[in-house]
Amino acid sequence: MQNLVKQLPRQLTKEQEKQIGKIYLKAFKDIEKKLEKCTDNKYRERLLRAYQTQIYEELYPLIKQGIIQVTDDILNIQKESMIALLQEVFKEQTKIVDGKHKLQAIVDITNRRLVDQMVKGKVYYNGRGLDKLLWDVAKCAGDKLNLAITSCIAEGMGAAEMSQNLKEFATGGHHTWSRNKIKEKLGPGYARKYSGGLDYEALRLARTTITHQAQLATLATSKINPYMNVVIWHSDHQAGRTCQQCIDRNGTKYYLNKESVPLDHPNGMCWLEPAYSMTPEEMAKDMKAWAEGEPNSGLMDKIYKRS
Repeated sequence: MQNLVKQLPRQLTKEQEKQIGKIYLKAFKDIEKKLEKCTDNKYRERLLRAYQTQIYEELYPLIKQGIIQVTDDILNIQKESMIALLQEVFKEQTKIVDGKHKLQAIVDITNRRLVDQMVKGKVYYNGRGLDKLLWDVAKCAGDKLNLAITSCIAEGMGAAEMSQNLKEFATGGHHTWSRNKIKEKLGPGYARKYSGGLDYEALRLARTTITHQAQLATLATSKINPYMNVVIWHSDHQAGRTCQQCIDRNGTKYYLNKESVPLDHPNGMCWLEPAYSMTPEEMAKDMKAWAEGEPNSGLMDKIYKRS
């Protein structure tokens, strides 16, 4: 379970990174032939607006689906673990079937609530939802491309030369060109202001929302397994990427309902491991006592009283 909680968000992030690259490449190719006319300011404004809108409209369902998927994946890990315990402990098939239905209902309700929180901006202090965050991302790509065009014009490039340089840059160069190469191809004006690739902000947002959603889903699994009462912070420990604060948090235990659990910083890859108030053997014993009406922790009431 520990490896799945860690690996699922990372796998999803890698898959989304590939799709994001394709979205930006397609958006640029759709305006590529029109770039030679972009010395006209009004025409360029319309062109870049179309570029930004296309990026936004294709990113939105991709990022939202990632939020839904990582939530569902992590909640279902805990659900399957609880079902395995139910099947081990309960003799009555009706009790097992009822438990499965209860758990699935909890997963569905919790998933909808968590996804709604992220999409509508209820997670962050500024209340910015996915639509506003993604429009900022798309606008940033348009601003970077606009700056590159302006810089090429300022360098006195002809339309054909400018179009070729922009094509090389937008279809791959922004990931591989050094700052000196950017200066050579697009001029010093762009090189001074350049920060990340055209798709950097989208990659950053996707990575951040998946990491945060995975952490929120891990916290919410206490609704599915009432024996879960602690999460343990695990730092990513990637060289040059893990900040001191995250290193210091590594191994820290956070007790649910007693203290707030911080979310990772933007672009982070740290994760939370669920921990429990009992061992699996103790859980099974407690569940059996609950099923037979004997003294128990009462934790199973949280599952069977939920609808």
